[in-house]
Amino acid sequence: STIRRGNIWLSGWTSNSYVGPNYFEWFNVAYSYDGYNYTQYSGNPYPFHPGEDLSFFDNTDSFYCYIRPNIPLIDPRRKVGLMRSSNFINWTKIDTVLSFPDSAYFNPNSQLYLKQPYNMNVIRNGTDWWGFVHVLRLEDDGTESWNFPYSGIEETVETMLLYSTNGRDWSYTNNKKAFLPIHDSVKQVYGLPTLVNDTLYIYSFESTLRHASYTFEFGGQAAVDFAKGKYWKIFRYKISLNDLNLWKP
Repeated sequence: STIRRGNIWLSGWTSNSYVGPNYFEWFNVAYSYDGYNYTQYSGNPYPFHPGEDLSFFDNTDSFYCYIRPNIPLIDPRRKVGLMRSSNFINWTKIDTVLSFPDSAYFNPNSQLYLKQPYNMNVIRNGTDWWGFVHVLRLEDDGTESWNFPYSGIEETVETMLLYSTNGRDWSYTNNKKAFLPIHDSVKQVYGLPTLVNDTLYIYSFESTLRHASYTFEFGGQAAVDFAKGKYWKIFRYKISLNDLNLWKP
């Protein structure tokens, strides 16, 4: 994920490695003065082990990084965490700011049944913070074992909308239903927000493939046209801030 402050582009990412049977994720940062040529921080990778998937938000006095708190082997249930930095180098520890409670996760009647927050992109307008959360729905048996063929809403991703007044404490909107739901033959919807004056633009990456393997290696079907991009499309939605405010919980 990359953001820009003034004439400096700031980027962060996670890398992974195996040390024997042990799997690790690593946090890294870099900077650039032209958006193309980046210099990595000499302290990369950082000594702590977060999960993957992150996004940044420039909160003027500090940088916010929304990132998964732990690697999958430690915490198989995905969550969204937050760490902060005044200089993009020294970061606070990761605090969990979004997790789906057991009472909803294991309840077949809940909108959050067998769903996990994958990552979150954030915008702010005044004191209003909006979180666009990509939510993964696991397979019906509660696993991600890629048991092809899939049915129903197994291995699908939708975008939920959350609201906050401080970027840390989040509330659900729309009774926990998706803001950008799957539709027709679309099985994955990733909405990325951009605020321009009084209009919110959402660029949505949508796929007819599920969030799972389709290769023979995992007992699925071949997807030989991945490189052609035939399964993905990009859409642009827009909503005025006045209409967005109607979504406040």
